[in-house]
Amino acid sequence: MTATRHSAASLNRRVSVAVIGVTSAVVLIAALAVWLITKSVLMGEVDRELISRAERLRHFEPMASVEFWRNSWSSAEARRRIERGGPNEQRRMVLVVVSAGDGSELHRSSSLAPEDDLTVAFTGNIDDENKRGQAITKVLHNGQYLRVLPIRLQREDKDGNKDRDQNYQRSDSSRSNNDANSTSNKNAEPNISPAPQPSINLSETDKKIDLKVDQKSDKINDREKSDENQKEPKKSKPKDPGVIAYVGLDLEQIDNELARMAWVLTGLWCGATLLAFGTIRLLHSSVLRPARELANAIRVMGPEDLTKRLPPHIGPTELHGVVECLNGLFDSLELAFKREQATIANIAHELRTPVASLRTALEFRQMEATNKEESLAISGYLITVERMQAQVSNLLLLARLEAGKEPLERSELELGDFIDDAMDRWQPRALARQQTITVESPASVTCTTSPDHFGLVLDNLLSNAVAHGSTPGTITIKFSQDVDGCQITVSNSYTGEIDTKELGQAYYRGDKARSRDDHCGLGLALCQRLCRLLGAELTLTGADGLFVARVRLPG
Repeated sequence: MTATRHSAASLNRRVSVAVIGVTSAVVLIAALAVWLITKSVLMGEVDRELISRAERLRHFEPMASVEFWRNSWSSAEARRRIERGGPNEQRRMVLVVVSAGDGSELHRSSSLAPEDDLTVAFTGNIDDENKRGQAITKVLHNGQYLRVLPIRLQREDKDGNKDRDQNYQRSDSSRSNNDANSTSNKNAEPNISPAPQPSINLSETDKKIDLKVDQKSDKINDREKSDENQKEPKKSKPKDPGVIAYVGLDLEQIDNELARMAWVLTGLWCGATLLAFGTIRLLHSSVLRPARELANAIRVMGPEDLTKRLPPHIGPTELHGVVECLNGLFDSLELAFKREQATIANIAHELRTPVASLRTALEFRQMEATNKEESLAISGYLITVERMQAQVSNLLLLARLEAGKEPLERSELELGDFIDDAMDRWQPRALARQQTITVESPASVTCTTSPDHFGLVLDNLLSNAVAHGSTPGTITIKFSQDVDGCQITVSNSYTGEIDTKELGQAYYRGDKARSRDDHCGLGLALCQRLCRLLGAELTLTGADGLFVARVRLPG
């Protein structure tokens, strides 16, 4: 029973560990996956906001100039306005600007300590003005996390275009001035009184020719001025190297959201684990019910009935192979027991005839003995032969009981008279060992049983008490009757140690009993099998120097 309970507990523990472990692992993996996906999404939003802010800086072209950051009008308040976000941008922005030429620091947010380094290496050609670095996470001296994105800002070279525009503007202005002068001269001609020249008369055709010549000369002058402007040497300005801006966003909000989600997911994992544990505790009885049914079916099987077999479909499906193997084992055990019983029966049957013949010969020899010494010697031989006959008879009875071939006839029995007859048979032997047999019983007790078989049970119990009881000592017989039947108790004191579990085994004897020649250990084994035949219950207990054999007969 203990082994079965241990096996059930082990199976229960394995099922519990498997269910709880799998549930916990699945929920934990799912929680980690959700947390990582959420972190990736949030960090993606931060990176998009970083790119948006960086592009906003790129589109404001003056910020790409070193002079812009070194200019005295670029006050702290103006720089703080640059770091402010839009109405939907709640994350705090920090900015570090360094010169792309000499690496000198041009601007640092006031919230950053001097030891906070936001430098991020570019991957690729840093001279590419459209190049933007990869955003990475930086840890400040106070443990704060920032997401930093480097960006190269550089103004486009538009000086040449501006010079050309200025030249075009100058040429256009000169042309407009000449046209205005010519128009004013024409308009003023009617109001001027020229000096009279009577000898020269200009025709209308000559006037037109002169006007065309004047216009051509104006165009030639304008072209010459334009050529002179183009031939002037162009002054080259030093190219502005631009700046590198490290744009950072505070990740405190992201960390708080991830921390809250981590606590929620941890609570979910703990709740799922506790739920699995509670569920398996509630359902383990139903889960293990098939195994318990199999254990109960095996428990009722024993050597008293070797024909019993386990139902083929008992227990869980996984144990059907075990059930089949057990049934095969029981078949083999039944066959072995039958062979053993047949062997014992054959030996006992073969010994009964020569032992009976030997006893007869000794009895005749004793009758013919002429002196006392020979008669005493033959008497001793007869006692040994009688004990041999008793052992052979017991072996035959045991074989019949094991094989289930012992006939049984029941009748009413008066226990008081029956026990008195047994006392008369065993009192001389008890007195020879300085023992006293006493009876404690009511006036009359009647039960229905087989007198012959119950007589064998009582004789074997008294024989065991006389042989193994303390000397001097007392053997007490008690019997009573109730609604469930009759109970007979035989008790005696003893010395030493006994194993009550082995008392029902055939040929078992304690160490002290082995020194005696009048017992071989079949008495209690026969009592158990006879009680089983009678439907009675035999209980053997030994503690504190008192051995008790209790037989309960059905009513």
